[in-house]
Amino acid sequence: MSGVVVEKDTGTPVRGAMLILTDDGGVPVDRTLTDAAGRFVVHALSSGPHRVEVERIGYAEWSTAPFRPGNLGPDFTVEVPPEAVSLEGLRVEGARRCESIAQGQPATARVWEEVRKALSTESYTREAGLYSYTLRRFTRRLDRSGEHVLARASRTSERMPRAFAAGPIDRLMARGFVQSTDSSSVFYAPDAETLISAPFLDTHCFSLREGPSRRIGLAFEPVPDRAVSEIGGVLWVDSDTWELERLEFHYQNLLGGRETGRAGGEVGFMRLPNGAWIVRDWRITMPMMKQLLRGRLRRVGYTEEIGRTWLIADRWGKTVVHAESPTIFGVVTDSTGDLPPPAPVVVSAVGTGRAVTTDPDGSFVIPDLEAGWHTLAVQHPALSDWGLPAPVASTVEAKLGEVVQAEARVPTLAHALAASCGGPPRLEGTVAYLGRIVAPGGMPRGGMKVVARWPGESDYSGPAVPMPSVADEKGVVSGSWRVRTDGDYTTATTTTDWRGLFLLCDLPPGLDLSLTVGDAADEAIAVAESFRVRSGTGAVTETLIVPE
Repeated sequence: MSGVVVEKDTGTPVRGAMLILTDDGGVPVDRTLTDAAGRFVVHALSSGPHRVEVERIGYAEWSTAPFRPGNLGPDFTVEVPPEAVSLEGLRVEGARRCESIAQGQPATARVWEEVRKALSTESYTREAGLYSYTLRRFTRRLDRSGEHVLARASRTSERMPRAFAAGPIDRLMARGFVQSTDSSSVFYAPDAETLISAPFLDTHCFSLREGPSRRIGLAFEPVPDRAVSEIGGVLWVDSDTWELERLEFHYQNLLGGRETGRAGGEVGFMRLPNGAWIVRDWRITMPMMKQLLRGRLRRVGYTEEIGRTWLIADRWGKTVVHAESPTIFGVVTDSTGDLPPPAPVVVSAVGTGRAVTTDPDGSFVIPDLEAGWHTLAVQHPALSDWGLPAPVASTVEAKLGEVVQAEARVPTLAHALAASCGGPPRLEGTVAYLGRIVAPGGMPRGGMKVVARWPGESDYSGPAVPMPSVADEKGVVSGSWRVRTDGDYTTATTTTDWRGLFLLCDLPPGLDLSLTVGDAADEAIAVAESFRVRSGTGAVTETLIVPE
């Protein structure tokens, strides 16, 4: 079954939301992320009653009424209320006591629910094989203090399905997060599946912590009766966006007690604009112990394993993230701002020579850029046909190793001409007139003389922009309007550029305009036309054919 998720009342597509199909007993049957157009495809295993649950970070969960998949039409629309999760009333002070999620404070449960959504999506991202990873791994041997590096090594792993994985949850719960082998100890870091598993939740309690810069920490500790090696830590959430940023953890119940030092690590998360979550980096610090007389243990140093997601590619091999360059991930909608463009359009990063074509859902990725501000332009085929430059769609700041999100709309002809006339805002109700002079076979006629004439008593004072400003092959922008007043009329004269175009900006409604076109070398008139400017049109285009 397929469909689309939109916000109720506005019809805005809900992008990057986790959609879960459950059967009549509430058991998950399938799940997926909605694409840039809010669309989804899931598969039911029976014809019985089902529900669709929609989860998105920072918003309340929502579920449809029961339905039978076979009774749905081809465009099943799921309308979700735009009910954001509120921070009002979130009392960290009252939720400092470490308790189980089921029996803890409502504030703790609220933060956990947002963390769970992110971890569940990260787990799904890997299970679905949405991306492959090129990983850079660094191993360092540190002295006893952990301040001096004694040795280091690195290696690169390509086309990995995941950044790292913990051991099986049942084995971790039974034998602990540090497990001894014949010659050494293996330290396991928790992954998403571990943290959201029922055994982990049953053996750990949770509380809230305040962090810097509007961060909220969901702290966790093993319950007191745990006798195996364990972990405690904090999951840090941005309280403005509810997005999970980082996990910090430490090992507990290790042999050697305080002598184990700062054994622990951290895992950094990153959310991609399409809703997918990935592990961005991680670190594990493990003590190296030496057995002394009478069974005593002494720390002689640390081994530190550091991982960095160096490159992420989608299932088609297209680079999405690179640690050494920024990436722009964006969505283009039609001129209404709601639906994908009816056909793919070209998005370019102005001045970089980089241009890409949008996917069917309107999304696009421009990787391998330089850090700094980038201007994006969307070129519509209709604008290209008229030889019009693409107006600026958005401007974003890109940073090394990060994915910045951009949104843009397919420009209408009015938008493109407004940009050529000097950019918005234009005077309300005015009209831009774009003319194209061609020969009978359609070849553009450059250098043709165009004379525009209107009553002098009008209040027209538009900008003297002769044509959409695109330089010719030599980089020259040609033409200008020469304006003079003759009795009761105003006359403006220009010549067409190499595209055969001319442009009149900000014509007021009700203006009576006459146009004549002829050869610039003589006074012969090849075409004459009268035009009345009508309100509500925004932009007018007309092709005028002159005889050979």
